[in-house]
Amino acid sequence: MDRSFTPAAVTDLAEAVERDGLDAHAATLFALADRAAVVGVRPVVVGVMLDATEPVVARLRAFTLVAAAVAHRAVRGMTGLAGAARSTEPALV
Repeated sequence: MDRSFTPAAVTDLAEAVERDGLDAHAATLFALADRAAVVGVRPVVVGVMLDATEPVVARLRAFTLVAAAVAHRAVRGMTGLAGAARSTEPALV
């Protein structure tokens, strides 16, 4: 898995999670969580995604929010907008 988390890489991860489940991709989810912290995703959402004791449906919903936020910020970075609105945008999810 490409740790740069481009939109294509996030899509690949989502497909792998759908196929194999979250726990099969724990190492990649931890890397995604690190990236999510950098782009401003709220820690509680990331925590639910990583917590194996949470209900699967809650973890999958959290994964969706985290993945979307990381992919969104990757696109903003590709278009040169990453720093322009960063300081004025609220924390994601």
